[in-house]
Amino acid sequence: MNIAFNHIKNIPQLIKDFLNDDLGFAGDKIFSLDNISKQIELKQKSFPKANREVLHTSLSMQLQSSKLTDLQKQNLDLLKDEETFTITTGHQLNLFTGPVFFIYKILQTIKTANFLKEKFPTKNFVPIFWMATEDHDFDEIDHFKTENHFYQTKAKQGGAVGRIKVEDQFFISEFEKEFKDYVFGTELILMMKEAYKVGNTFAEATRIIGQNLFADYGLLMLDGDDKDLKTLMIPTFKKELLNEQLFKTTAEKRQLLEQKYHKIQVNPREINLFYLSETRNRIEKIDGVYKVLDTDISFSEEEILEELNNFPEKFSPNAVLRPAYQESILPNLAYVGGNAEIMYWLELPDFFNSVELPFPILIPRNSLLFLNEKTFKKIEKLNLTIAEFFEDFSVIIKKHLVENHPLHELL
Repeated sequence: MNIAFNHIKNIPQLIKDFLNDDLGFAGDKIFSLDNISKQIELKQKSFPKANREVLHTSLSMQLQSSKLTDLQKQNLDLLKDEETFTITTGHQLNLFTGPVFFIYKILQTIKTANFLKEKFPTKNFVPIFWMATEDHDFDEIDHFKTENHFYQTKAKQGGAVGRIKVEDQFFISEFEKEFKDYVFGTELILMMKEAYKVGNTFAEATRIIGQNLFADYGLLMLDGDDKDLKTLMIPTFKKELLNEQLFKTTAEKRQLLEQKYHKIQVNPREINLFYLSETRNRIEKIDGVYKVLDTDISFSEEEILEELNNFPEKFSPNAVLRPAYQESILPNLAYVGGNAEIMYWLELPDFFNSVELPFPILIPRNSLLFLNEKTFKKIEKLNLTIAEFFEDFSVIIKKHLVENHPLHELL
């Protein structure tokens, strides 16, 4: 069965209002065939052919060690075609995928691309997974859970997680003990051993897992930690350094959202860039000097612009600036994201306008719930419905208590 977001109590009201077109500023970014058609036209006009060439070359280099399927090769070549567009999702490089919605987001992205090909047969749609390789909070990604166990690895922290190399493999032997006798246990164990070889980076490990799971569906996995791709971002990064562009242009939307929903998902900083070296540190402008926090590195305005022009790969967007990076280097139509992601994207339309970048269609990711037969029979026996488990629990308990026990029995 399917349950709409609007019928689920704990879905944020902002997401419900967005889907119901009650925000007043994002109606053309709700998923519909009409909006997709308009988005195709917008992206086709704004995405330069030169950017396609850079994207194709960079992605080809990134994928050269992967054994691509025929569909992946086809999708890679199609990126050079001006009739080709992408549908994108992204996630952190969690150990062995981490949360299950890593899988859900990718499946929905692939399904959306296939659906759009049916509806727009003269166009091409390529599913993309954006690997969050430049995040630096290793504590967020160094583990995963199964039904019965918690698995974790150790590594040197502080830098971009995609560059961290695998050293600790203890979690693999522990995982093997738990799953060696399961139906797909051997397959999972072999996949884990291939991905997390000592010396592999976490970016390489995640790509190997993605290839094993989704290569047959044509998914291409993109690493933004790339000099040539970041070269395309020099103008936007320059505006961020000189004008505090994102902070200033999102002020109105942030105020509107805070007044209506009493919170905003992400508070941008005056400068939303990190400096990448052995570590990843925030850039802050203090008394006219650009300082890389927690280091001895600092730049004058002239020096930091020269550094940006010569070494764009050393500049890393934070979470709230990353969407502009993604949309600048991809011929992208839509982004599939979790509720928290969609909420911070909704802060950004005015910023996108200020850097002359089309804002994409936003698609909240679906979730799945698997019930075993025993649980399902219990639900039926209690005269409950599955949908009721997504409503207010106290209301449902009260309702069924009163229905099943007349008032005089409760007195």
